[in-house]
Amino acid sequence: MATLRIDNYYSFAIAVLLGVIYIVLLCRFSKNNKLFFRLLGISAGLVFLANFAADFIVISKIANGDTNLFSVFVLSLFHSLELFIFQTHFFDNGYQEFFFGFSRQGGGEIFFLYVFAVTFVLACITSFSLIIKAISLQRAGRAWLADNKDKAARAHIFFSGKDIAETLAENIKETHPESITILVDYRDPEEKNVELSVWNKIKRILKSRTEKVPGPFDSIVYARVPLKETFGEDICRQMRLRGMDAFLKTPECNVYLLSDNEEENLHCTELLYKSGCAANIYCRACKEGVNRMYEDAMMTTSPMKVHLVDSSYLAVRNLKNSQDLLPVKFVDKGTDKKGLLEGWVSSDFNAMILGFGETGREMLGFLYEYGAFVDNNFRKSPFSCVVIDKKMDSLEETYRKSVPGINETTGVTFKEYEIGSNEFWNDIEVRLQYLNYIVVCLGDDRLNLNTGINLLEYAYRKGKDLSGNFVILIAQEDPTYLNDITLNHYNCIPEYKNCIKTFANKKDIWTYDNITNESLRSRAERFFGGYMKASGESGTWKDREDNIATEKDFSKVAKLIRQRSQDYANCLHIDTKFALIGPEISNNRQEIARCIPSKFKEEPVHYNGKDKHVEKVLLYLAVLEHIRWEASHIVLGYTPGGETNDLLKIHKYIKDFNELDQETQHYDYLVVKTTLQL
Repeated sequence: MATLRIDNYYSFAIAVLLGVIYIVLLCRFSKNNKLFFRLLGISAGLVFLANFAADFIVISKIANGDTNLFSVFVLSLFHSLELFIFQTHFFDNGYQEFFFGFSRQGGGEIFFLYVFAVTFVLACITSFSLIIKAISLQRAGRAWLADNKDKAARAHIFFSGKDIAETLAENIKETHPESITILVDYRDPEEKNVELSVWNKIKRILKSRTEKVPGPFDSIVYARVPLKETFGEDICRQMRLRGMDAFLKTPECNVYLLSDNEEENLHCTELLYKSGCAANIYCRACKEGVNRMYEDAMMTTSPMKVHLVDSSYLAVRNLKNSQDLLPVKFVDKGTDKKGLLEGWVSSDFNAMILGFGETGREMLGFLYEYGAFVDNNFRKSPFSCVVIDKKMDSLEETYRKSVPGINETTGVTFKEYEIGSNEFWNDIEVRLQYLNYIVVCLGDDRLNLNTGINLLEYAYRKGKDLSGNFVILIAQEDPTYLNDITLNHYNCIPEYKNCIKTFANKKDIWTYDNITNESLRSRAERFFGGYMKASGESGTWKDREDNIATEKDFSKVAKLIRQRSQDYANCLHIDTKFALIGPEISNNRQEIARCIPSKFKEEPVHYNGKDKHVEKVLLYLAVLEHIRWEASHIVLGYTPGGETNDLLKIHKYIKDFNELDQETQHYDYLVVKTTLQL
């Protein structure tokens, strides 16, 4: 019996030693989910096979030929599986008698004793590790939040829209490495895998576990329920993320709601507001109508600042910074007899937009403002834009109510066609020869590319000059490798003149600078400061922002917001103005700017220099600025009126430049002066 006890001690010692080694390995790989679960899987497989083989031999010996092999196989199989639910048959009577009783037969039983002890210990460790890992997801998140609450002012928290969140988080880590990025995740395997078999559900769960790697995030914290399903005030308690409170109540913290579902994002914004959140909220939603009013209200009256992030708006705004895609690049520039550029255009600008969803509406506003030029007679040059959509009847009615100044009389035509129908191609054939700018934004990358290529091939067959002022601009939000290869192939064909361009790429839109307006706001501030200096007036950007936040008269607030929008518009329009003037102006812009008086009343001339060419160019640029200003206000929904009223959206200066008095005209000269100085 002493020998048996010593053998038992040996088996126990071996099991403990291997168990310790196994635990050390699991701890080492615990931070890498993929390696951790791979180690568990391999270990579980080896434990199962070892126990199954030993159990099969031992049961066969115990049965001594009285039980058929199939029964022995089944018993061994189930005995081995039961190890992982903390059950072993090692202590059953048959096994006890076999190893320790009078029927002990000798010859290898001690080896099997070691195998059973070791496999049971390792199986228990494997099962405990899985349970602890599953439970620790939320616990680890809460612990991380508690340990890092002092970093709340540098935190960027993403609650939804994981694909976009990863793109934006990567950009934040590149441009602001001192920041910390946190993804709040929630997985409901049952909801996502309803149609799967039980086995496939298990595989999906295990697979998703291996994919939970922070990537661009410093941490992924797992909520008990998603934010959208919380209610009341204590939302962090409901999500089982109490440590999140310290982050959400820090004004410098940034929170992102980037789901594709606008209503869900706005609902989550409301939940955060009711819970006492004081952070900056970046909510993905259309920047139109009541949403815009909501943003203005939350930016001026609430401790929680809400910034609406409209992907269509951002995609089109990026075009204003893309010099090669501005409408001015697709018109002929007017010159004097010496061939010097004078600031006017000698060709029409004719555009077409296919698709009138959110992106299509933003594109129309962009083309109407940036396609507004002056002709050699100091009038607005011819502009036309046809917008085609299969649901145009309902879309046009809504659009006209918000932007009544855009209609057939201002050069915009709305058509209801199915893209690709006979009516569509008949219309294209009529318009194609004089079109400069075609935009395809039908809501699907593949469809957009296919439509754009069809238009390019058709234009070439119809003999259109593709080498001149012509471009087909295609929306590609998330271009695939297939789309990129196709696009590159067509642009490499010499006959097609590299006419196809793309915009709205997710990686271009979802950058921290783009959604926060940091660099653009800095440029607008400089323009505002330059304009105030050029006009001899006093006031700072901060003063105006404070007035917007504290002013109780809504009409005054609306006026200040409109004026601020013009500072953004003017700094973005600089590239267009400079594309229309020659080096003799741009290279001497500081000297020329000094020749534009600050106040017309004090010196009743617009230009006090001697150069007639410069004087004429400045007049064209001033008229151009007024035409642009007028177009921008029409896009904002303004119409002509006998007075200016920002609540009624009427403005007394929406009229031809030559109908303005000279003092009012001088404001446009001051914008030109500021543009040259910058």
